[in-house]
Amino acid sequence: MLNSVGATTITTAENYLFESNNVTFDNKNKIIKSDFPTKIIDPDGNIILVTMFNYNSIKNVLFSKGDIELKDKNKNLYKFNQIYIDEKKKKIIGS
Repeated sequence: MLNSVGATTITTAENYLFESNNVTFDNKNKIIKSDFPTKIIDPDGNIILVTMFNYNSIKNVLFSKGDIELKDKNKNLYKFNQIYIDEKKKKIIGS
């Protein structure tokens, strides 16, 4: 297990950019997570702001809960309590 301290930037295999703080990299289980506010930018330029995240690097799936805002490339704003992002299928599911 590896813990980053302070500002951390991650680019996934599917070109999603994560900007967070104090990120934990669990190489054994292939999980990357943070309990700190994170900005996610997808390849289409959509911006997702989450209060925490849990990312499975094998399945390329991100989960987050809490106060979530998604601003799409057309400047539309959506708010969610939970969000799943499947990078391979390019799907975002929120509630």
